[in-house]
Amino acid sequence: MNSKERSLSVIKGGPVDRPPVFPLLMFFAQQRLGVTYREFATNGEVLAEAQFNMRRKFSVDAVTVCSDAFRIAADLGADMVFPDDKPPFASAPLVRSEADFRKLGKPHPMDAGSRMADRILGTKAMVDALGDECLVLGWVDMPFAEACSLCGVTEFMLMLVDNPAWAHKVLDFLTDLVIDFSLAQIQVGAPMIGADVFNVDHLVDFGTACAVYGQCSLCFKGNINPVAGMLQATPEECERRCHELLRMAAGLRYMLSPGCEVPGETPDDVFRAFCEAPQTI
Repeated sequence: MNSKERSLSVIKGGPVDRPPVFPLLMFFAQQRLGVTYREFATNGEVLAEAQFNMRRKFSVDAVTVCSDAFRIAADLGADMVFPDDKPPFASAPLVRSEADFRKLGKPHPMDAGSRMADRILGTKAMVDALGDECLVLGWVDMPFAEACSLCGVTEFMLMLVDNPAWAHKVLDFLTDLVIDFSLAQIQVGAPMIGADVFNVDHLVDFGTACAVYGQCSLCFKGNINPVAGMLQATPEECERRCHELLRMAAGLRYMLSPGCEVPGETPDDVFRAFCEAPQTI
């Protein structure tokens, strides 16, 4: 089986030769390519090359176009900050009132120069280069997360209490945009956006996760602590923890993954031990 076949089979509940390896690689991929995070997040071709580099160096079965949570907010007009060494962010909430909300247009995901179009460019580049052999995961943030990016986290939480009708209007508006953004990535070949796999954070008891997702016959991944289990671990410690999870999840629809993003400073030999754990158990 190749990586794409292996990943799609486990998602669908089919047989696999081994559990797929599916980490979230952002800072780790960016740093190994030797570019700034600003370049990684603003140039889809650079982002794609960073993921190609991961496939060349490590035994990963899936790659993703995730870089930051401010694609839609930026295209709606948020004043963006693009640091060299961390993800982009909005300098201030774009929507502070119903009047602000009513001024919003509806950008198309392929509008020239838009941040959504840049992610779609990266998705297409990854599909064209790797799509026959590797799972390429498109990426969208869900409407609630987008609302927090657009309005500010605290402000949107207060809106839910003080003006729930308006909050639901914001969510309805963003839902349509998220759907359009998802479909645009699918149209350039991404076989998956994300809802078919449940990511289990490292704070969740893994035995409980196995019981819940196993009983429901759903595909899940996780949940190595990305700091204690990778960044601060030796290769042997990381491999041992991976083997524990693989044994606990044996027979289930499971992908080996950290509970969240792999820290950029994780040693290569530790990450390699993680990637190769399904082959060394």
